[in-house]
Amino acid sequence: METNGRSESTESESELQLISLSIKSFKVFAIIFCGYVLGYFGLSIAWILIAVFVWVLRYKYFIQQTEKVNLLRSIASNEKLAITSAIKDLPSWVHFPDRERAEWINKIMKQMWPFIHEYMKTVIKQSIEPNITSALPDYLKSFKFEKLDLGYAGNCDIQVRVKGMKAGIKNLQLYGLIRVELRPLLKDIPLVGSVSFYFLNNPAIDFNLTNLADILDTPGVSNYLRHAIQEKLAALMVLPNKIVVPLIDGLSMKSIKFLAPIGVIRMEVIEARNLKKSDVGMLGLGKSDPYVRLTIGSQEFKSPVIYNTVNPKWNYICEAVVHHLHDQNIEIEVMDEDQGSKDDFLGRAYLSLKAISAEGMSESWLTLKDIKTGAIHVRTTWFALSDCMEQLNDSIEESKLIKCKYSPIGGTDEFDGQTCGSVAVITVYLDGASNLAVISKTSGEPDPYCLISVGGQQRQSIVQRSTANPIWEETFNFLIQNFNQDLELTFDIIDSKTNRDLGRAQLKLQNVISCDNLSFSQPLAIKGRGPDSKLNVNIMMRILKPQTTTHTGGPPVILEEPVDESEETKVPTLEDIIRGTVQPIIDTSGLKTNFMDKSQMDRKHSVSKANGSKAAENTDDYDECDYPRIQLTITPSESDNRLSLIVHKAENLPKIGDKTPNPYVKIFGTPDKISRTLRDNSLKTGTKRNTCHPIFDENFQMDRKWKGVEIVVYSRSGSSHHVFKRKAKIIGLATIEFTAFADNFEPIKEWYDLEQLKD
Repeated sequence: METNGRSESTESESELQLISLSIKSFKVFAIIFCGYVLGYFGLSIAWILIAVFVWVLRYKYFIQQTEKVNLLRSIASNEKLAITSAIKDLPSWVHFPDRERAEWINKIMKQMWPFIHEYMKTVIKQSIEPNITSALPDYLKSFKFEKLDLGYAGNCDIQVRVKGMKAGIKNLQLYGLIRVELRPLLKDIPLVGSVSFYFLNNPAIDFNLTNLADILDTPGVSNYLRHAIQEKLAALMVLPNKIVVPLIDGLSMKSIKFLAPIGVIRMEVIEARNLKKSDVGMLGLGKSDPYVRLTIGSQEFKSPVIYNTVNPKWNYICEAVVHHLHDQNIEIEVMDEDQGSKDDFLGRAYLSLKAISAEGMSESWLTLKDIKTGAIHVRTTWFALSDCMEQLNDSIEESKLIKCKYSPIGGTDEFDGQTCGSVAVITVYLDGASNLAVISKTSGEPDPYCLISVGGQQRQSIVQRSTANPIWEETFNFLIQNFNQDLELTFDIIDSKTNRDLGRAQLKLQNVISCDNLSFSQPLAIKGRGPDSKLNVNIMMRILKPQTTTHTGGPPVILEEPVDESEETKVPTLEDIIRGTVQPIIDTSGLKTNFMDKSQMDRKHSVSKANGSKAAENTDDYDECDYPRIQLTITPSESDNRLSLIVHKAENLPKIGDKTPNPYVKIFGTPDKISRTLRDNSLKTGTKRNTCHPIFDENFQMDRKWKGVEIVVYSRSGSSHHVFKRKAKIIGLATIEFTAFADNFEPIKEWYDLEQLKD
């Protein structure tokens, strides 16, 4: 049976070959016959050219139609891959972002802006102005808006008056991620009950002061003014606070504005290494005075300043309440404190709250972005929230452990103002008050605000103008470290015009614990103001529940090389002295230069040939080899379409003649081999002297649209005759293509062989 099957298959193949040969022979015969006919009748050869031209057009049309059909089929199966492979060099916002560009919203906003403008003028005069005034020091209490023209796209003209003097504000702009919600959904027109909008994080505020306001444009007063504006804006429309526009009558604002927390995040900022030397002295020696600023939604935290170091150890801890996970990040900024001037930027890093909540606990070294050198060591812990009182004992035990770890004296509660070891969170929704007392007929109705006190913590509401029935609709959170059922919540209502007390309401925590789901929702009587004076609040308590999942390391890059503290006091080289002397002059002159864009962490590294040791004490990434190579880490970014490249170290670099090289690395972008644009703007590390095993540990940011990079290792001439212009020799080359990172967002740390070029 098998033999018969094989014979039948062989016969069919022979028949197919015969048919194919017959078709080819027929085509050749047809071409020869056409030539014979043209010659027989004496026709011009142009007919052959016309026939060939028609056949080429037909064939090209057939190919185009085939490609079109194949493209439509591939789009149906994988739209993103099909389009990105067919079209190159797309702008960044076209690469299938998580958010739409939504140009139609801009067109709608432009037509609605005159009406929005009038509404915002009312909000600024009635809400923002009194709150700014209340936050300013006494000598600026006369602050008020006289002219409000918001313009469009930041082209505004705002006139203010302070102590009888007029001042102006130009180019007022807010930068931030704003969210618009349409809820609740209805079955009848208008289909939605309200429109609410809010910022997920504190927006960046930028404005220019004009006229007499230039007096306020000094480092201290200007920063104070911006901080006051940002603080009051956060109380108005930064999560968990919202601006809600009801579209129907009788809508309960509580169901829209009262946003219960979903968890608590604990941040431990442990240390940093290899930070930039921001304060460079005359001899090239320099340090920084670093501190860390953490931003989580509308909450900001600042670590202590560690003076005169580029390898600070903070051991700073803070805790923040989280209301939302999607699109929420923790921003970590490292700054250098400068007395009397603007603090210098030393780098930033981001952590996703969504990833942290999934991991439970993580600890990582994060490479700092937007700077060439530096990494920061952080630990995060996520706490879910529970309404079960049985969870309290576990939370108290966990709190004791963290307090013993961070307390200078075991078990005490002195943490220099740090929030540490919370066991519960109390959320207060301040709705409003009714029938407040009028102090006097001459002063009119009060401008009330509410001061809430819980366990030594205080929160202040916004000021409502000229009303005895204020409506605040604000949410406040209080983290409780020392749990006590007799803890008292105090609500003091104060008139901002006269600073006189309008009444007080009190509630013990025991009353909240006794309620179902640990939620209290009853009006409180305002003492001493009659039976009709009420304060409407909703109070909810939740117990912190530590997650059991533990994750260490993770996607952030972990730098493994230990820091040699003795390097900070090494004797500077001649080049360091020149750079340290000239750079302050360049900075003062305002010139834009990359003169000092070199590593602030030069280190000499000795190699012991007797015992065959490698270039670093930590040799976990080394294997036995004798050829030159370089170690790199490439980390793609999901958010900003960029790549982070860390040049760690090189080994076994060849000598130049009989001299040990002075190596440094240049990075050239390779969009193509002909263009010189990116090659002229190459990235460069610092020079390491007299070593065949240099350690760089420098971070560079690159555009992901590059096809790849060329890593070129040079050796700088050590001759003293070339102080200002030194000769360099190429001692190795490695080429890296970025195609491997098309859909990968994990860091890749590898060794790359260096190709030695001939002279």
